Amino acid sequence: MYLDRNNVSSIMLFFIKKKNKLTHLHKNVCENNNKNIYIFHSLFGCGVLFIFFYILFYFILFCFILFYFILFYFILYFVKLSQQDLENFALFESVLKPVNDPKQKPEQYISSIESSGMPKKEVVMNKFRSSTTYEYVIENSPPPKIFVNNESKNENNNNNDNSNNNNKNNNNNYSTNTKPRSKSCPPAKELPCNNCKRMSPIDLLEPCERCGNGCYCSEECQY
Repeated sequence: MYLDRNNVSSIMLFFIKKKNKLTHLHKNVCENNNKNIYIFHSLFGCGVLFIFFYILFYFILFCFILFYFILFYFILYFVKLSQQDLENFALFESVLKPVNDPKQKPEQYISSIESSGMPKKEVVMNKFRSSTTYEYVIENSPPPKIFVNNESKNENNNNNDNSNNNNKNNNNNYSTNTKPRSKSCPPAKELPCNNCKRMSPIDLLEPCERCGNGCYCSEECQY
């Protein structure tokens, strides 16, 4: 094939046009890539800022909650102390409360007192159960009477000279009679102390008699 000047020039123009098209295409691709990179960086920066402020917000919220929780705990602690003082004061006030006039509430007054002048066992025990801080609480009732068995004292005084050993055994097996025995309690000699229920003493209010080691008979005193 014979190449003249026109053919060479036409071939060169063809390649130059191709080159221009390729350079223009490459330029467009680079510009698009730069735009994509800029958009990506912008979105990434916004995401990082969003996460940072999100964590910062919840951290500040957590600090506020912790602060108010500690403050509430201290306030509750001091309020609880003051409430305990008020409850104690109210309990003492109920103990020292004067007896109501029988003319105002005769049924309530008569129903809580036995004929002997002592408060009934149910009334006393219910008030003892409801009281956890103090040993017993008596409201609207006279103080219980103390009964002393003089016969047992005289017998012990008369028998001191003759039988000292028997008196020691009796002192170990019997307690001092400060009140009449309950009808449902067995006799003192039938109270083995290993079958008694050990309790905190409420001496003048307990209807059962104690054994020698400080137990009470287990028939009535389990509450």
